[in-house]
Amino acid sequence: MRKYLFLIITILFASLLSSCNYSVLSSSVPDYNGSASFNPNAYEVFTGEAPKNVTATQGIYSDYVLVYFDAVKGAEDYNIWASRVLKSEYSEKTNPDELSWLRLAGEIDETDWGYSFRHKFSSNDYNDYVYFYRVVAKSNNFYSSVNLGTPSDVATGWTLSAPSNFTASQGAYTDRINFTWDSSENIKGYEIVYYDETQSSWTTLASGISQTANGYSYMLPKSQYGKEMQFAVRSISSAETSEQSGVRTGYTFVEGAPPAPENLTVSNGHYADKILVSWTKDRNADQGYTYYVKRSTASSSEVEIVSFLSEEITEGASIQKNGREISLNDGVYTLTDTTTADGSPLSPDKAESYLYTVYATYTPKDSEETLVGIASKKEGCLLLPPTNFTVSVNYETKETTITVSPQIGDIEGLKYSLYGRSNSGESKARIALDGGWEWIEDKAATGEDVVFTPIKYNAAKPFHEFYVVAVRGEESSIPSMDMDKAEPIPVDDISIENVSVNVNRFNKNLSANENGVYPVWLSLEEPEAFERVEVVTLEDGETHKYTPSAEIVLSDISPSEPFETVKIKVRLIGVFGQVTEYTEEIDAYGALSSEKYIKLFEAFCLKPWEFRKSDMLPEDVKQKWTSGSGSSVANAVANESTSANFTVPSAYNSGEMTYNVSANIAAMQGDISFSYKNYSEFSDGRMMIVSGSYTMGVGMSGSGSIKRNTDFNVTGMYPALIKISSAYMSVSNKAFSGNYYIQQDNGNDYELIRATVNGGWK
Repeated sequence: MRKYLFLIITILFASLLSSCNYSVLSSSVPDYNGSASFNPNAYEVFTGEAPKNVTATQGIYSDYVLVYFDAVKGAEDYNIWASRVLKSEYSEKTNPDELSWLRLAGEIDETDWGYSFRHKFSSNDYNDYVYFYRVVAKSNNFYSSVNLGTPSDVATGWTLSAPSNFTASQGAYTDRINFTWDSSENIKGYEIVYYDETQSSWTTLASGISQTANGYSYMLPKSQYGKEMQFAVRSISSAETSEQSGVRTGYTFVEGAPPAPENLTVSNGHYADKILVSWTKDRNADQGYTYYVKRSTASSSEVEIVSFLSEEITEGASIQKNGREISLNDGVYTLTDTTTADGSPLSPDKAESYLYTVYATYTPKDSEETLVGIASKKEGCLLLPPTNFTVSVNYETKETTITVSPQIGDIEGLKYSLYGRSNSGESKARIALDGGWEWIEDKAATGEDVVFTPIKYNAAKPFHEFYVVAVRGEESSIPSMDMDKAEPIPVDDISIENVSVNVNRFNKNLSANENGVYPVWLSLEEPEAFERVEVVTLEDGETHKYTPSAEIVLSDISPSEPFETVKIKVRLIGVFGQVTEYTEEIDAYGALSSEKYIKLFEAFCLKPWEFRKSDMLPEDVKQKWTSGSGSSVANAVANESTSANFTVPSAYNSGEMTYNVSANIAAMQGDISFSYKNYSEFSDGRMMIVSGSYTMGVGMSGSGSIKRNTDFNVTGMYPALIKISSAYMSVSNKAFSGNYYIQQDNGNDYELIRATVNGGWK
């Protein structure tokens, strides 16, 4: 028995001590495509494939868009990205890559053939937009070589909305009312509804109107001739019915009713803060005509903005009605429209064309019936700034070209004026002509895009920001600018966000130094837009200047040892003299090679007694793991105990390590177990914190296997996941053989690292 016990003790602890060396006794590498030596049966390997058959509903649902896509092999989740453009600006030539994209939040539902995502909208203007969608598959599966896949093709979708530009004839016919609207795509048809005053509700007038139709004629019963009625139209999809369009008033002509107002004119981009509506006074108006003026947009309902009796205004006089002035000069009425329905000023922030409807009513003497006259209609708008303001930069010639597109409204006699200024660095809530702005050039408006003369960069007098106004005579529009930010358009929208300091990020184009440490590097978007990159090292205050490129390696200031950092701040200097703010202070350090990482993992947290002669460990930690130092684990190892079970607290981070060894004499084998929980031996707890466990079984022959294990999760400066698994490691000839499976959280793929010899206990 003593002979067997001696053999077991010898095998167990020789295995323990030599296995901690992780000698490489097998050169075979597991096949991660599923060979007999390694086969993760529970997983499909994610290869980063883009989701296929991505589609989005188009005009099916009134308040959301459904996005469908096929499942991707090995994917565990999906990111849905969306962008949008106004329907009025959308065309087949719209390039989604030039738009801003936002990742959407929400649940992804599994279908019989793939997945779907419901894009619900939080704002009220979603019907105004066409939406673009991309889907990216992702995986946290440790066996996959990538985490995020290739973005899918773009799918286009939109909500079900009511038809726009709905009209109803007003006195144009004696026996019918004609309706028109802009037809919509991908719907089943339309229905027209009217407001039934007897029921105080909306009632269907006509349904089942063809999807290709953009009009309908309603023959009225004689009892309804001449009566004003309210109408709206709805779109019908395969799933539901849209909300109503803007409400319109319709009626037939009755003999004796006033004629249509003649010579109706509406100012169309002539004034910045008002719209003038004029028409000739009818010769019979003083017999008791009441004039009505209504206003609507393509999607909004008619709103009565003013009504008045003709005798209220005498020639050469004016009156105020609903906050608006109405005058009569030379037989012409002129209404000055300056406010919206709620009394707020008309706003040029939203480029809209307004439809004005003018008609008169007349009640004959000795009659209770009011006759509604034929309506005249015309569109108009405020003086609006140009749209599609774009800044094109030629970095080689240092020239800036400004291009604008015409807005709605008349262009005759219209010009565009370009202004510029140097960037003062102050935030401007709104543009004022006195803020250092300088006139640069005028260009006559045309029906085509207007291109200003390229502006050559002058360092003595640089232009960093621009705006354009539309000018007609003495009238000027508000400036054309970034309406979301209410700021002028910069020559080039550079920002400190263009640069990223890559802390602990792997770069396959770089090499680690002799200590296994990679240099710190920067990522720079649009490097051609910058003159230089400046990095300040805070310890000495020195400024280091670098030539812009997509990747900038900071070899001269990068830490050379593991766990070392350098405090830095970064700022960018633009080609046109712009200077960004500095980044916040950054503790910068490079990534580690996986070979070095394994040594640090073993030395610092896994089995430090093997490194008591190594310069990797500080002296106080070496002493702790030296035999006779009082360390229970060190003494148990040194004394070759056949049975031990105790927990040792870590010096920092409130962690612990549990050590267990037991010999099974009958089975001629033994088990050695290690378990770590938030374990760290360094005062700077962020350095390396370990949680995980394994049990190694060793038999009489000196061979064995990993019997139980959990993955080792390492947090701190160098986060990683390390697997010690029987799938690719074993105990052979009294030592571990095979490979570690390691994935650092540094942007690198998984790696297989062969076990190495670190130097023994004795």
